[in-house]
Amino acid sequence: MSLRTKLESQLINLRSFRSFFPLLRTVGDMLMLPAQMARKGGRSNTFPFVININITTRCNLHCPYCFNAENKVARADELTLDEYRRLAAQWAPYRPGVFLSGGEPFAREDVIEIVEAFKRFGLPVGLVSNGTLMTADQARRLADLGLNALLISIHGGRETHDRTVGMTGAYDRSLAALRTWTEMKKRPGPMVNYVLSEKSVSDLAQFVDDVADLPRVVVRLSHLNFLTADEIAKQRDFWRGRFNDVPIDILTHQYEPQEGAFAPLIEFLHSDRARGVLTKPVLDDHEIRQWYSKTAALSRRCVFIWRSTFLNAQGDVYPCQFLYVRMGNLRQDRMEAIWNNELYRRFRSTLRQGLMPGCARCCKI
Repeated sequence: MSLRTKLESQLINLRSFRSFFPLLRTVGDMLMLPAQMARKGGRSNTFPFVININITTRCNLHCPYCFNAENKVARADELTLDEYRRLAAQWAPYRPGVFLSGGEPFAREDVIEIVEAFKRFGLPVGLVSNGTLMTADQARRLADLGLNALLISIHGGRETHDRTVGMTGAYDRSLAALRTWTEMKKRPGPMVNYVLSEKSVSDLAQFVDDVADLPRVVVRLSHLNFLTADEIAKQRDFWRGRFNDVPIDILTHQYEPQEGAFAPLIEFLHSDRARGVLTKPVLDDHEIRQWYSKTAALSRRCVFIWRSTFLNAQGDVYPCQFLYVRMGNLRQDRMEAIWNNELYRRFRSTLRQGLMPGCARCCKI
């Protein structure tokens, strides 16, 4: 990945989610981070900037590349509303941003109350949803609470999307959710997380036309996150050689790239319809071809593990949404203790030396 596209990718992230990255804190962190990453030991001096929480693994759709499909948590084991209220109070002095996802967060009847638990302490909160379960009343309540970001995932045009997620009418319900949000809240507008696949790349122009009349909708194309079978095998060998005592689940979608399958993406990005469309991560034409090849070989470093973390529905803390390694559980320990425990520091120290094979196509860079 070139320096230009690295910087552009990070700047787009900051612009799109500015309430999660206050200017003074972000500038100060940019000055401190290189020194922290250069230091041995893998310690992060700051509390996580952003905490991503999968509040449930329940979902009404069946997306084939969902990274939570093998990370199921029983409903009875999910963190309760009272536990989220306790976490919000503990985290409040550090002012982290919180992103709630799933599964489908609206599969929880108390999703609004969970948002309210964090907003009560003034924390920025974002919500990632498929949009099919959110009611107008829920949208109104979220708008009143000051939800800072709403992302709706789309997997192609109408036919492609419905077939991909396994639900007739899902596309129209997701677009209705986008429309409802634009009517309920002027700023920020909703963001579409358009997941790229062999099928969805051909629908890009159609989709952009479908949302053209919706005000303030931001369309972001998310490159397909996947590993080939060979890369998965290399990741398992790499892990056994360095962390043989620590279990890991590789949650990334397995896919074997087909030559030319993503050529329509490059064509679209050079068209007039692509104006204002974002990508995650930002890649130039050469890098796109590399991404969708059998060997990605993109040059980059992981900053995410020094600044953000993940939490699953039962309170497990893990550093990467694709490489599931249990660092601890918030029912037993506080985030402050887990964030710099021996295993977390060991994980950071390993990535400080270079990316793992399982990091080949990470969307967090």
